Amino acid sequence: MGNNIFQGPFNITSGAINAALAGKDLSGLASLNIATAGYYGWSGLTVLRSPSSGVLALRNFAETISTEMVAEASDTLALRRSTNSQAFRLYNTFTDGSNYERGEVSWSGNVFQIASGSAGTGLSRKLRINGGGSIIDVDPIAGLTSVFRDGTSSPTQFAVLGNGIVSTAILHTRLAPTINQASGTYCVLDINPTETAIGAGPHYLIRGRVGGGGDVFNVDRTGAVAGRSLTLSTGDFALGSGNFFLGTSLMVLGERADPGAPSANFGYLYCRDNGSGKTQIVARFPTGAIQVIATEP
Repeated sequence: MGNNIFQGPFNITSGAINAALAGKDLSGLASLNIATAGYYGWSGLTVLRSPSSGVLALRNFAETISTEMVAEASDTLALRRSTNSQAFRLYNTFTDGSNYERGEVSWSGNVFQIASGSAGTGLSRKLRINGGGSIIDVDPIAGLTSVFRDGTSSPTQFAVLGNGIVSTAILHTRLAPTINQASGTYCVLDINPTETAIGAGPHYLIRGRVGGGGDVFNVDRTGAVAGRSLTLSTGDFALGSGNFFLGTSLMVLGERADPGAPSANFGYLYCRDNGSGKTQIVARFPTGAIQVIATEP
């Protein structure tokens, strides 16, 4: 098939194409070049242009809507059009512009966002970031953000870190919700492990340390609190529901079950029932040994 030069614009009907190409072999056609101002067009539907090197512009037929894909470098595809913020939408369902479920990566108000959205008959869906099983879930229905990893042997599942922090007023991690309730209760931090099986040794709900050293304080799974020191500046100090109370020259201990053995270099002082309805004041040591100090007469 010889070289042919067409002067546009021109229209080719399906009948004309069939007549012109009937019985022709197109295997030798190496390329099709369009003039700089030219375009591919589907009448009344879509226009495809290349306004500059490495750029493909996909537009509606009136060319009032345009999205441009740019080959910025080898293996690098960009979505940009001058200073206009861009968005890429991936649909889960689409009925029409008023009924859909979709995810979106976009710039909006100078904020880069990854979002899920819906309209009409579409439902709000979770947004998930999954790094090899380490998952962050944002659930718009429950109003909940979850961070989790199932079935892992890693000792640390969630870490908030920082290096070289030089502020003179460091506040590393802060929980500061604004509460505006007409009634009811609230809890800012809920520590609530589910124990299907646990190993030997101490089990803590909270441990406070500096530089990976020994505990400055801890709270074990029974609610026992251990610390290197406790300073009361003014007034009284109480923990629990009357089980431990410090007042003016007074310490009140309520009966409790025997806690697990404390960490090395610590000891527990508490009250317990001796099994016969009498109260005992006892001490427990890191070896697990319990020393009875006094028994109710």
